[in-house]
Amino acid sequence: MKQKVEVLFYLKKKEQDKDGKCPIMGRITVGKTIAAFSTKLKIDIELKPRTVSIHISTMRRMVSLAIGEGIISHDPFNGYAPPHAEKVHRYLNKQEVFLLMNTPLKKDLHKLIRDLFLIQIFTGLAWNS
Repeated sequence: MKQKVEVLFYLKKKEQDKDGKCPIMGRITVGKTIAAFSTKLKIDIELKPRTVSIHISTMRRMVSLAIGEGIISHDPFNGYAPPHAEKVHRYLNKQEVFLLMNTPLKKDLHKLIRDLFLIQIFTGLAWNS
């Protein structure tokens, strides 16, 4: 007889330690039987989007293996997309470019590097071109 199996992982935010990390708890439900457990892992609540993406990708691999083994029937992450970080475009303002242009340099190599960088600024070339 097949029984429904559910696996739930959650953060116990009320037990946050002094470093800002919370324990990761788990709960497995088989039919009407519930078993709660601690993973003995702690995680920082304020994760960056890239870190969240890495963790979700690891969990998806484990879920895929569990589906292949017949342990679970569907992907609990189906339809979930981790948050994306907003790109911050950094640029030099006019005063910074002017300061860069007029800063005296002693070594010829430093002057060459600065001049090449200024050419890139004024022509729009990428730094790796």
